[in-house]
Amino acid sequence: MDAFLKQYKYNVDMASNRLQLQNMTKKGFETFKEYTQRWREVAAQVEPPLHKGMVSTFINTLQPPFYKHVVGRVSSNFVDIVIIGEKIEIGFKIDSFFYFFLLLLF
Repeated sequence: MDAFLKQYKYNVDMASNRLQLQNMTKKGFETFKEYTQRWREVAAQVEPPLHKGMVSTFINTLQPPFYKHVVGRVSSNFVDIVIIGEKIEIGFKIDSFFYFFLLLLF
């Protein structure tokens, strides 16, 4: 029984890594780029390595407002997704600033 558990322990580790990767979310204080770096660090540990499904797995971890903006611009290049996410983040910061400014005026 011990030999069986030792032989197939990697399946448990692999499943938890993939599950951990799929369940990750951006923390409120993180920038989009920080989140992508943290996600990539976990993704690098997954065995067997993610190749084709990496971008779609990452996109599925995104929460609103990022998900709805990124899913329409699906790219197979992870770097493109990071750039899109950063632009979305900047856009929301600018919109928030103008909204706050308008509140001060009225």
